[in-house]
Amino acid sequence: MARRRMFSLDVVDTDIFQDMPLSSQCLYFHFGMKADDAGFINNAKTIIKLIGCTEEDLNTLIEKGFIIQFDNGLIVIKHWKINNVIRADRYKETMYLPEKKKLEIDEYGIYKLKMTTNLQPNDNQMTSELQPNSNQFATNLQPSGNQTTSNLQPNCDQMTTNIQKKTEKSDGINKLDNPQKPCTSSDLENDNQVATNLQPICDQFATQYSIDKISIDKISIDKDSICSSKQEQEEVKKNWKNDYKVVSEYYESNITMITDESRKVINNFLAIYDKAVLMYAIDITVASGVRKCIYFKAILNNWKRHRIKTLEEAKEYSLAHYNEAKTLSAEDRVKKLIREGKINEQ
Repeated sequence: MARRRMFSLDVVDTDIFQDMPLSSQCLYFHFGMKADDAGFINNAKTIIKLIGCTEEDLNTLIEKGFIIQFDNGLIVIKHWKINNVIRADRYKETMYLPEKKKLEIDEYGIYKLKMTTNLQPNDNQMTSELQPNSNQFATNLQPSGNQTTSNLQPNCDQMTTNIQKKTEKSDGINKLDNPQKPCTSSDLENDNQVATNLQPICDQFATQYSIDKISIDKISIDKDSICSSKQEQEEVKKNWKNDYKVVSEYYESNITMITDESRKVINNFLAIYDKAVLMYAIDITVASGVRKCIYFKAILNNWKRHRIKTLEEAKEYSLAHYNEAKTLSAEDRVKKLIREGKINEQ
């Protein structure tokens, strides 16, 4: 294990870190000293007992986004790559490679758990749902066809026999056992019954085929809708990611490093405003002298409260209230917002 470790002010000098209890901050520094070259720690509970901290301090570090804990109790420091820069010839690979493979490093050098997708199960599920309907279509058609054939054959034979009998009678030739027996009304009723029996069977076959065809067409339409919706969701997700990257980089270059709180604020307000509006709120935050996420959030909440939607409306509103605000110091502006209940005292 190395004897020297480093800590970055971009991490420990943020509001979210300073707002934590001193015991949690102390535990973070001890974790930083005891971690391996990849930022992993396998004896977190032992360290907690040695320095007199509690499990609550560990939970605080996890909740605030400074520590990632795995199911087996192993932990890793999220901002390890920001705190420490270790030369390649001195770096010793961690022994916890299975856990390391579950992590990825974002564009800011922060550890994050890899996201898993559920696309495959959904595709399989859709396929399994579509297949029975196709089988059902084939199954419904086959018995109907067989049933029609089996029902038609006896009736056709009977109809042929009856027609032959009638023809022979009309020609004066009767090959029945009773040659003198005339054609009766019962014979005509049998002929009518043959035609009546045929019609419902054919109608039933046509109706069943139409219903099953409609079901197949509906499945095809639903499948096309799913594909279209999926493409739209991918496009929205791509645009959202690009907007977030632009705003977060502008925030870090003008205010301070992105934290979980500022990341949440940006994500929430990107659902309401265009990225240009958020960047203008960052400019106002810088101009006010209060380079804090709480002030940036207060500006956006104030615009939301006054139903401001576009960048032009935000500029017009800000210029109208600039003369009143510029006479107050940065600290007085924050106190004024707290008194008005626009932001919390924390």
